[in-house]
Amino acid sequence: MPEIEVGDDLIKNCLAGKQNAMRTLYHICFADMYKVSARYGKHPEDIQEIIDNSFLKILKGLETYTNDEKFPQWVRTIAINSALDFVRAKQRKLKIFSDQEFDAAEQTQTVDHREWNTDLEVRDIFKVLQSLPEQYQIILNLFAFEGYSHKEISGMMDISVTTSRWYLSEARKMMKEKLNKTNIYRHERA
Repeated sequence: MPEIEVGDDLIKNCLAGKQNAMRTLYHICFADMYKVSARYGKHPEDIQEIIDNSFLKILKGLETYTNDEKFPQWVRTIAINSALDFVRAKQRKLKIFSDQEFDAAEQTQTVDHREWNTDLEVRDIFKVLQSLPEQYQIILNLFAFEGYSHKEISGMMDISVTTSRWYLSEARKMMKEKLNKTNIYRHERA
């Protein structure tokens, strides 16, 4: 994917409040914001809320943005943080399991990718991922798609490393079960 360049003029015009510049910047950022937001929001209005919050943070952050940073990575980091903020706000109403419940959890198991059906469509996996309970989906996203370690996830989500591992293990099991039901996953073991 080609590197997106955001010129100093565009940044200056956005900081000056020029609508055309902000619209241009929004279009430049939209694809990266959407990719992240769609993994965390289950409904179109959730996705749009995450995108909107991300873009507002991008606009506010332009004052401190340096051209030394890679712009797409900077946008993606802001979108991830906005998505996590969105999720945290929703979770305040939910009871999160205590760490003691997971102390006996197994360590994360590795996945044998040779078992995956090669005709798998990304949209099929995405649908199954979206069907997971929110906490499991978030941990799986952060670990598998965003590349965060369990230690980093535990800090972001205010859970223990053991709990993060447990959620990932359970999310993988749920994904496998759901993919089995849809004949997307095939068993080659007898």
